[in-house]
Amino acid sequence: MAVTNSLALAREQQVFVIEETTKGTIEEPTSADLVRIINAPTLNQQAEYYDDEQFRDTRSKQNRIRGRFPAGDWDLETYIKPSGTAGTAPEVDALLECGLGGKRSRIADTVTDNASKVDVVTDGSNSTTKAYFADASTFKVGMVVSIVQTTPDATSLRTILTVDTDDDFITWTEALAEAVDDDTDITQADNTTTTFLCGDASIYTIGDAISITVGAEAEVVHVTAVSTTLERVTVSPAMSEAAALSDVIAAGIHYICADDPKSMSIWHYVGHTMFVISGASVDSLKMDVQGKDTGKFTFSGKFMKKIHTGTDEVGSGGIDDSATTLPVLDSTKYSVGSIIYVASEIMKVSAMPTATTITVSRAYKSSSAAAHIAGVAITPWYPSGGADVGDPAHGRLGYFSVDGDNVSVLGASIEVTNGVKYYEEEKTGTDYSEDFDAVENRDVKASVELFLRTNDLKYFNYAVEQTQSIVVVPCGNEEGETCIARMPLCEWSSPALSSDTEIKAAVDMAALASTTGNDELVISFI
Repeated sequence: MAVTNSLALAREQQVFVIEETTKGTIEEPTSADLVRIINAPTLNQQAEYYDDEQFRDTRSKQNRIRGRFPAGDWDLETYIKPSGTAGTAPEVDALLECGLGGKRSRIADTVTDNASKVDVVTDGSNSTTKAYFADASTFKVGMVVSIVQTTPDATSLRTILTVDTDDDFITWTEALAEAVDDDTDITQADNTTTTFLCGDASIYTIGDAISITVGAEAEVVHVTAVSTTLERVTVSPAMSEAAALSDVIAAGIHYICADDPKSMSIWHYVGHTMFVISGASVDSLKMDVQGKDTGKFTFSGKFMKKIHTGTDEVGSGGIDDSATTLPVLDSTKYSVGSIIYVASEIMKVSAMPTATTITVSRAYKSSSAAAHIAGVAITPWYPSGGADVGDPAHGRLGYFSVDGDNVSVLGASIEVTNGVKYYEEEKTGTDYSEDFDAVENRDVKASVELFLRTNDLKYFNYAVEQTQSIVVVPCGNEEGETCIARMPLCEWSSPALSSDTEIKAAVDMAALASTTGNDELVISFI
């Protein structure tokens, strides 16, 4: 019997995204690669055609010459959906890693206690910048110490300059008002509102957002310096109270800029057909956080090749449990590389030799080969059991901030353009491009809209003075449910004013990198 000519319904769509090991080589998804999309994605690729310019004694066009397949275009949109569990990647993990180029994961941690060293030994050489101990080995250069003197009654903070373990003394910056004596206590004071000690500082990287519970509340700060010698991390902005022993630092996932672009396979099921694109790159990544809407990501780019797998049925005569030629009603529904279900058996298509037969590999993906009679349904394969990961975050949650100061805004967006080029001109023996690269500088821009208030004229001055600011755009504000983007060197453009019932200002920014490079943007899930 004929296959029902069914419509493809939007509600039936499913998308899977997988990073490729080799550019252009299709990676097959698991249920964990499911990405919940909003709106319908596009995956379009058009063959190249030329007019046949041979003279035929007629004004009519009679032929076209088919050329290559230039890189196709794709785009899709998702909500910003943190996983709900700190340290667990979001659904858009592969898209973000391929969009920025890199990723790092950080495990959960706890604050360790300040080491203690008391009772200064007086040997006549103690001074306003030097103190002797029975054992100076627990001090380290760069450590911040609290120096408590009884005469005068004062507590001073100093940074250690030298540690001499042979003669057991330390020196520090900036002289005290009076020399220390044997009643002076000197203890480590590195746990403060802007620093904390940990067991392994190497798991932290400058620019990453972290969620640290100080007292009873979790606070979001950003890493600004790391000392693996002292196992000390410096953060900004300042926390509400000093870090203390056993304060918890939640795990995090951080997407970071890198030079080399990565490729993906994207599988798009549309009800009766599976489309698969390979060699896909992210040329544009947009993070849109509006105070009146759910946060959204939009991804777009190009790809090398597209294949399709349709719905059909086993043709006349059926197939036994060992044959590799499968009769079908219409072989044009398949491409080389199509993966199909025939009852419970999975097969992979390697050729379409005739209009009514396809060549298949049997018992694919550890399924069991079986005989199938005519009329048995053939459907596209895709992994079952994919579940939602996390919940969408609303844009109103979390403050937009400039240099650590919270700013009330209507909305903000960040867009990354990678300048990816596909190499389509080379003779490679195929119709498709086989490589791409990011040939242009990465371009990171941000924009923010706000009501124009009395103290907002500074943004006009920022543009004139070419002021650079640390700009943070969050979406969500709970542990495990927060996505936060940080740009440490944003330069401002002059605000553009508009009016409705209130005057609004739209301000554009360019996110720049330091001399280190690849640090103009970090997107963290914490």
